[in-house]
Amino acid sequence: MKNIDEIRRNRLEDLVNETKTKSLEEVAEIAGTSSAYLSQIRNQLPDSKTGIAKKMGDKVAEKLRLAFNKPIGWMDTDHQPKPLIDYNVVDTQAIIKRCPLISWVRAGELCDVGHVYSVEDAEEWLICGAPHSNRTFALRVVGDSMSPEYQEGWHIFVDPDVQAQHNDDVIVRDETGNATFKRLQITPEGNFLLALNPDYPNRIIKVPGSSTICGVVIYSGRKRK
Repeated sequence: MKNIDEIRRNRLEDLVNETKTKSLEEVAEIAGTSSAYLSQIRNQLPDSKTGIAKKMGDKVAEKLRLAFNKPIGWMDTDHQPKPLIDYNVVDTQAIIKRCPLISWVRAGELCDVGHVYSVEDAEEWLICGAPHSNRTFALRVVGDSMSPEYQEGWHIFVDPDVQAQHNDDVIVRDETGNATFKRLQITPEGNFLLALNPDYPNRIIKVPGSSTICGVVIYSGRKRK
C-alpha cells in the first residue's frame, strides 16, 4: 500500500499533466505557491537543514486541491489510472484543459461553427473541470437571472459541440447579436428560455426563430483566490 507522501507526489504529477504547459511552474502559479518547494517534493530532495526528504504538508495539499477544484480527499486518495474520455459516449476531442474566458460581446460575435480561439480572444485561460471539446469557452456570470444555481461572478464553461437538449443551460445569440444565458425548454408548444430566478421579470420567453444556440453549459464554479 502506498503511503500518504507517495500518493501526494502522484497527485502532484496528475496536476502537472492537467496544465496547458504540463509544467510544475504552472501548477505553482495556479496554486499560488513556490515551484522550488514543489520541485523538492516531486524529486524527494533533502531539506538543507534536516537532511530529510521534503514532504508535502496538509496546508500545501489543500491549497493545490482548492486551486484545481478537486473534491475533498482527492490529494490523499490513490487513483487507478483511467482515461479522461469514455470513447463510447464522448467525442474523442473531449479533454480537460484550459479554456478562454471571453466577454459576452465576444461570445455573440464568435458564435459560429468552426471558430478556433486565439490568445487575443481571451481575458485569461481557465481550467475546466469536465471533459470538453477544443471549442469550449468560459464566461463570467453577470446579473441574477440564473440564481440561485449560478451566482454573479461565477465562471461557466460552454461547449459549442454539445447538442442542446431539454433542460440544458445554454448560451443563445439573438437576432441583434447579443448573447444570453438561460435554461432551454423544449415543449410541444415550441422552444422557450427560462430564467431560474423565481423573482426575475419575464422569466419565460419564446426562442425567436432567428436565434442561435452557441453552446451548452457543461461546468461552472467560482475562481478561488
